[in-house]
Amino acid sequence: MATLTTIIPFATGATFSATSLQFLNQLAQNNSRDWFKAHQAEYEETVRTPALQFIEQMQPSILALSPRLTAVPKKSVEV
Repeated sequence: MATLTTIIPFATGATFSATSLQFLNQLAQNNSRDWFKAHQAEYEETVRTPALQFIEQMQPSILALSPRLTAVPKKSVEV
């Protein structure tokens, strides 16, 4: 019988870092649109890009669970 760890192995390579968590902590303390806009480039580099990489790394494991599930790293388009 397969266990969850055999179905979903740990992703190889680091995605999130201490810097990612530091940014999220700063965001929690400065939760305003102005602060975020001033730090958007840092968000893109330390949080969003690693999140998209994580989704990409997990795609094979998610598909192994069910072909009905998808894990597609997409950047949303701002309107």
